[in-house]
Amino acid sequence: MKHALFEIGKIPAVLYGEGSDRLFLYLHGQGGNKEEALHFASHACDAGYQVLSVDLPKHGGRSDEAAFVPWDVEPELKAILAWSRERWDNISIRAVSIGVWFSLCAYQKEQFSCCLYSSPLLDMHTLIAGMIKMHGVDEDILQQKQEIICADGTVLSWRYLMYAKQHTVHAVSENTHILYPEEDEMIPYETVQRFVHDNSCTLDLVEGAHHWIHLDHELDQMHAWEIRYL
Repeated sequence: MKHALFEIGKIPAVLYGEGSDRLFLYLHGQGGNKEEALHFASHACDAGYQVLSVDLPKHGGRSDEAAFVPWDVEPELKAILAWSRERWDNISIRAVSIGVWFSLCAYQKEQFSCCLYSSPLLDMHTLIAGMIKMHGVDEDILQQKQEIICADGTVLSWRYLMYAKQHTVHAVSENTHILYPEEDEMIPYETVQRFVHDNSCTLDLVEGAHHWIHLDHELDQMHAWEIRYL
């Protein structure tokens, strides 16, 4: 498949597919990289799209000072979209896990042709508040210290908690489809159900799967889901 490696500003990027006026922007989750878009691109390009994928901070080919936090990621995503809108008329989003939440925070004032979200993080404030409670940390103490590193290495941040509280999100496309792992240990099913109901999304499940969809039979289900909505 045709592909080109380049940078948008200082952000490593890869573009898959032949020329088209339709684009999917692929945003990976924690631990991912721009190259993981390859399999999705093989389907999307067959359907007439190009696929643009980038390395988010501290991932893939990134060696700069930007951190994997929303106040660093959000301006990057806005710059990437501005760059893309100069080149494509029709733009859609394919995002994974925290990449979903980052994109929703950055693009609340935008509209896209289609959004495909898998293992989607949709309510960061509730997630962080739950982690604070689980580790037995008092929010007043966290506010005083601003950051607490727990015994298991978990970093709790007051700034992150406040950012998440101030950034509630809604769908950015009337054509939004969600794939949820049935045994997701990070994202409560009720959170996804609420988002689906409030935003008129479709919801499909990967039976028995956990948050990281990676086993062969799980990937087969995910790829079939992607093809269904392309």
